Amino acid sequence: MRAVVAVLLFVTAIHAAMWGVFRDRQEAPDFKGILPSVSYAPFEGTAHPDVDNIPSVEKIRADMKKLATLTRAVRLYSSTGGVELVPPIAAEFGLKVTVGAWIDKNSDRNDREIDAAINLAKRNSNVIGVVVGNETVFRGEQKVDELIGLIKKVKKSVNVPVTTGEIWNIWRDNPELASSVDFIAAHVLPYWENFTDKQAVDQAVYLYGLLRDKFPGKRIVIAEFGWPSAGYNLRNAEPGTFEQASVLRNFVTRAEAIGMEYNIVEAIDQPWKFFEGGVGPYWGILNAAREPKFAWTGPIVNENYWKLATLALLVGVILVAQLPILGVFRLVTPTAYAIGLAGALATIYALTLLCGLYPSWLAGRVQPARALHYE
Repeated sequence: MRAVVAVLLFVTAIHAAMWGVFRDRQEAPDFKGILPSVSYAPFEGTAHPDVDNIPSVEKIRADMKKLATLTRAVRLYSSTGGVELVPPIAAEFGLKVTVGAWIDKNSDRNDREIDAAINLAKRNSNVIGVVVGNETVFRGEQKVDELIGLIKKVKKSVNVPVTTGEIWNIWRDNPELASSVDFIAAHVLPYWENFTDKQAVDQAVYLYGLLRDKFPGKRIVIAEFGWPSAGYNLRNAEPGTFEQASVLRNFVTRAEAIGMEYNIVEAIDQPWKFFEGGVGPYWGILNAAREPKFAWTGPIVNENYWKLATLALLVGVILVAQLPILGVFRLVTPTAYAIGLAGALATIYALTLLCGLYPSWLAGRVQPARALHYE
């Protein structure tokens, strides 16, 4: 019996040492506040909003109730197709709204979107701004001067700040666009520029400074910043819940420290965004079931670390299995050794799974207000 225990302890020691090397664990600043703004789309499932994905009042109300524990405002991207229901419902929960008018090459639709956005801004006191178009110049669907004309039309009709959402370099290269808006709404998404998750926050802060230097005295808002939790690797840029948690916790801490205005993209995973590549559906801080993906406080542990634990355990077992062949345990019978090895394998793997799954189970039960330590 003592021989079995000796083998069990020996295997445990080997595994513990290797697991200490393999385990992916990282410290990140705790965020105990509430986000200033998150992007929100009220759609569910994989159907495209232009086809048959119309949100319901009940679903929007449930989303606003949950998001009110996470953020002070939401940013929208269109003003028709059911999205126009959001501002008055958001007001029920004390949420501010930045209205969006979706702009593309369809002039009739553009007119409907602009009219709807103007009406929402006039009729809802919680609307704090209007964003005319989203990466419209970047996509080549409007020329800069054409977009400026649409912006001017909206500015004449509302009493809230008006802008357009564009990638940071579009603002840098088109100062006339910056002159036409009340504030610059810059999209900074380091994932798409092939930066690693370790580089993402530094890059965002650098570009924020670049725009401030380029347009002194102009209000600068990082209107989109985020990191995907799943999908394909873009060379150096690796998606994942572990990476998303680290990037966002570090970003909001840095942003708050320097007084940056920002909006996180996005609130909830959008499965219908499959056309944006493998990562398109996975930018939400909540998954499609409206559950938090990660905690905003405490150490960040890789959700897949149990897979690494399995690898470490197998390597340990392979190493220890060589000991009888080498004659290291001359006093241990093969039967006792085999029983000890099997017991060690079962015990350690069970503990590993428990340690991996229990935090995930707890995270699934945490309400957003508790995850953010905000009541």
